[in-house]
Amino acid sequence: MLGLAIYFEGRAALADLIGDAWAHPAAYVTAWALFAAVFAWASRYPRTFSSA
Repeated sequence: MLGLAIYFEGRAALADLIGDAWAHPAAYVTAWALFAAVFAWASRYPRTFSSA
């Protein structure tokens, strides 16, 4: 959900700063990088509290 917000809101903000041609790819990559970071953290989270 946060990745989508960054994509849509970030794309609009970046379009004003760097132009529409670069705003879409920059927002797209940033949103996927955020998704990957959250996924990596979430997939590691249950193992930190295991008793084994």
